[in-house]
Amino acid sequence: MISTISLYDPLGPVALVTLGGRYLLWKAMSQKCPPLDWDEQFPKYLLQEWAEWRSSLSALSLLYIPCTFFRNAVSSDAENELYIFSHASNIAMAAVTYLKTFNLI
Repeated sequence: MISTISLYDPLGPVALVTLGGRYLLWKAMSQKCPPLDWDEQFPKYLLQEWAEWRSSLSALSLLYIPCTFFRNAVSSDAENELYIFSHASNIAMAAVTYLKTFNLI
């Protein structure tokens, strides 16, 4: 289970998918259900949720994120705006930052 949840995702676009698996792991190890030891089987109700989450991972193969670099994005000939958004709930927190650039020439 842990090996599935610990996907390499440095920019975070897959976080919305991995969050479901991390939440299931948290439920399995928390006081919300009887805490599990590392070698115990999952309760049946969590196994069903886990199977549904695992089947949703196949949709990640359709994800394409182009790598774009702007060498002159931050220059004196451009106007830059920085947008930062964040949100938190009882089970997760997230933040994202966008740099919007306008060429003045």
